Amino acid sequence: MLYTGEIRIRTDIKGNSKPNVVLLKPMEAVRIANNNIISLINPTDSNTNNAWKDGILVFDNTPMNSVIKKFERWHGSTFIIRDSSVLNYKITATFNSESAIQIMEMIRYTSPIDYSIVDNAIVISRR
Repeated sequence: MLYTGEIRIRTDIKGNSKPNVVLLKPMEAVRIANNNIISLINPTDSNTNNAWKDGILVFDNTPMNSVIKKFERWHGSTFIIRDSSVLNYKITATFNSESAIQIMEMIRYTSPIDYSIVDNAIVISRR
């Protein structure tokens, strides 16, 4: 995701005399596949993508495995997954200044996911 400025991205595809060029503008992103084909990803909600700058965690139909990764970076928490089926559960929520325990309580209340704290790690399981 590009936040400011412009970037011109060019790839030369083998066997194609014309290069693939994309002009990336603010709030746009590109995906470059293994065969060097560039595809522009539609601009997304800038509030969602910039929320981290304001100390806000935003999840929009986000799989729990991605939520956990972001949560680990954000709160410095360690997770232990007891039931891997919970990783496919999707979360939609916005968190501002809640503690790790407050966030896990909200997830527990709104999903089939349960948690406990063992040796400073958050243990995730299915209810």
